[in-house]
Parts: sequence; structure tokens; C-alpha cells
Amino acid sequence: MRKIKVLTENETKEIAVAKGTNLLEALRKAGFVLPADCGGKRTCRKCQVILNSQNVLACQTLVEEDAVVELTPMSIEKGYDFIKQIEIDLNHAYGIACDIGTTSIACYLVDLDTYAICDYFTDFNHQVAFGADVITRIDQCRLGNLPILHHTIINQLVRVVEYFLSKHNLTEIKRMYVSCNTTMAHLLAGIDPSPIGQAPFTPVFTNTFLLENTKLNAYITNIVILPSVGAYLGSDILAGILASRMLETNKNALLIDIGTNGEIILKTGQQLYGCSTAAGPAFEGGRISCGMAAIPGAINEVQLIDGKVKLKTVEGKPKGICGCGLVDLIAVMRKEKLLDCSGALQKSSSPLSKKIKNDVFYVTGEIYLSQKDVREFQLAKSAIISGILSLATTARISLDQIETVYLAGGFGFYLNLDNAYSVGLLPETFRGKVRSIGNASGMGAKICLTHPDNIAKLEQIAKAVKPIELSNSSVFFSYFTDNMSFGREE
Repeated sequence: MRKIKVLTENETKEIAVAKGTNLLEALRKAGFVLPADCGGKRTCRKCQVILNSQNVLACQTLVEEDAVVELTPMSIEKGYDFIKQIEIDLNHAYGIACDIGTTSIACYLVDLDTYAICDYFTDFNHQVAFGADVITRIDQCRLGNLPILHHTIINQLVRVVEYFLSKHNLTEIKRMYVSCNTTMAHLLAGIDPSPIGQAPFTPVFTNTFLLENTKLNAYITNIVILPSVGAYLGSDILAGILASRMLETNKNALLIDIGTNGEIILKTGQQLYGCSTAAGPAFEGGRISCGMAAIPGAINEVQLIDGKVKLKTVEGKPKGICGCGLVDLIAVMRKEKLLDCSGALQKSSSPLSKKIKNDVFYVTGEIYLSQKDVREFQLAKSAIISGILSLATTARISLDQIETVYLAGGFGFYLNLDNAYSVGLLPETFRGKVRSIGNASGMGAKICLTHPDNIAKLEQIAKAVKPIELSNSSVFFSYFTDNMSFGREE
């Protein structure tokens, strides 16, 4: 056995590891969470650690001798600014509404007597240590890692419950309702999601699921995973439909959750069409060289003022760039002709050209955007707009006929819409129609938590949605190819 001393900002821990063990695997088993967007395939380079004073990729390093490993811990997001904490009344009953995303989780402590959100906790999904997207995590399950993926999310939710109980001197949480994509539902339930990853893409379950016999049940006996539509349309988008109230209007309406899975719902008359675009994690900082979630240190706004790039961060000094900042940066680079219509980096008459060195644009001395990052962004933005176009084509309506667009998720809430139009993430015809509604998945879970009869409504909605499979759609791929570019040069 070899001894590894692991150093973080908060602790020093010594672990025993068999010689020849993969360092990433050893750190995972010891409870340390490292980003590994690619699932350990060496392509994302996010699992970098300092081993005996040298930078190495944990996924490509074998433990041969005793060593010292230094980790830069991933920060905990502080939550959405628009949610204000409310004083706890110990005479009331409390529940937790959870939105479990592929990249992040958001949990809300809810007063079951007044229906008010009293506190919140948001964090990155610790399963990112096993891959940035659902397909990578499904692959991990095929390798026998389902138990550890299951325990990872269970243990994370246990810490959330302990946090709320301790902070507010509560003795009990009555119930927890969870909205999530279908793969996350399976992983939370401890059920192998492998059938989701191969034709005919059939989940093991889509109905409302009562979670039992887990470590989490020692704290909460009533834990409900809300129903899903199918393999790639989960309870998160159903909860979003509920929260948006889009079914209460006769207008043609579109709900877009711009996240890793890019789920979209189109309502025309009484018909609901849905798809998942598999946009990837670029909008949440994944697979971007200096990408990160919208946490302290993340650049979330980029402006061009008097020929100079001005940056704003979520909080503190810049450490990386999140999704909103990435959209802004791409828009600025296009405006300054530092990206051609194909997305290739190029120098122009702009003074910002001096920031391009060796096919890399340096935002700061340490934060940069590479050509590969631009391609990741193009893949993600084309997936979203092509999904929108595909649903409209299926429903036989034009984009002009869509009267209201609901933009869900934290990314959508802070997105600069003008820049979203200019880079082709959203079509120009949506100007004046977009309503940013924040974490609709979490708010839908909260509605079900406080009024459980809404679960029956979700089950009815799930049956009404017509899923459109894009993986074998020639229409989608035609749109996808056309929308990879940034339009034509002026």
C-alpha cells in the first residue's frame, strides 16, 4: 500500500492506496470530488491536481509511491440572488423541493404551512467526477460504477438535509420532492440507467417513484421522485411546464431549459411536443478550457466599452468563465471580427487582436478561449436552436407563430438576450417574446411539495407530451449543420 496525503483548503487527509491504482479513482473512493467532464478519457483536462509539486491529470496518473496531492476544491454556489431567506417558525412543518440537474443541484427549504421558501442550497452535482453528461455516466454504470454514482447523490442530499436541520434547529423534515432528468432519477433510485443509452431508449421507470431504504430515508421517510415522459424528457421539464403555467393559455408557447440536456417543449393548441437536444455542458462551464459554473470567481458578463473588454464576475476575482459570460464573449469576438462566420479564430483591425496568440484568445493573463472551446459552443448553440426548429417543423408552424417563449434555468435567467440573438442561440423572431422564469424545475417541484395533488396533473401532462426523437431525425441534422455557423459575413 502507498500513503497519499491529500491537501485541500479545508483539510488534510491521508489515504492508503494500492500501488498502481489510478489516482482519480483513488480520490473518488476517498470521497474527494474532482471534475472529470470526459469520464477519465483525458480530453477535458479538468481533473488536474498537484502531485509532489507537479501538475498532473489525475485520470492519467497511477500511484506508484507515497505522495502529496494538492486539490483546488470546487466552490459551492451561494444560490440565486432573487430568493430571500425567511425566518423559520419552529411550530410549522417543513419540506424540501430538489432540482437535481446533470451539472448542479438546487434544494429549497419550504414552509408547508405558508408555502414560502425559507432557505436554499445549491451546489454542483458531485457526480461530475464521473462525467459531464448523462451518456458518460451511463457508460460508467456499464463499467460497474452504479453503486458509487447512487451513493454520491444520496450522500450529497444527506448533507443538504443536515445543513438545513442544523442551521435552523429543526428536528424533522416532513417530505422531499425531487425533479430531475430521467437518468438522474435512475441514479438517485439506484436503478441501472443503461437502457436509456441504447435503442429503443426505454427507461426502467417513468412513473412517480417513492425512494426507500437509503441513507437519506433515515432523515426523511417520504421522498418522491416526480414522473418523467421518457428517456430524455424528465420530471424537470414536466415541473417546468407546471411552474410556467404555459398550459393555462391558448397561445402557442415554447419552454426552453438551456442546460446540459437542452429540453424543449412546444405547445400548439392542445398538443404538446417535446425533445431533448443533448446540448452538452458548455452552457454550464463544462468542456470549456477555463469554464466553470456560475459560482464566485466566474465571469458572467463581458462587455466591450471604448474598445476594451470589461468583465464582471459572480463575486471576487476572475477564475474562469460561466455560460452567460461565454455567450457574451463570443458575441464580442464576433462583433470585433475575431471569429469568422465558420467560428475560426482570426485577427482583424480590432485592437483586441493582440489578445490572440497561437489560436487562443486571452480574456485575462490566465483565462482564455481556445478554438476547441468555440467549437464546443457552436455545437451547444446549434443543438438548442435546431431543436426549436425541429419541433416547429413537426408541429407545422413557423417560429413567428410562437407567441410566448419561457426561458428556464439559472443560465436563462441571467442570459443577455441581445447577445443570444446575435450568436444564433435564439432566433431573432423571438425578440420581445421571451420571459426568463428562473429555476422552473425547482419551482415545479415546490408546487408539488406543497400541493401533492399536482403529481396527478404531472402524470397527465407526461402522457400528453409527444416526444420527438432527434438522434435519427434528418430534419434535425439538416438544421444542426446549417446552424453551426454564425451566419454570413457582413
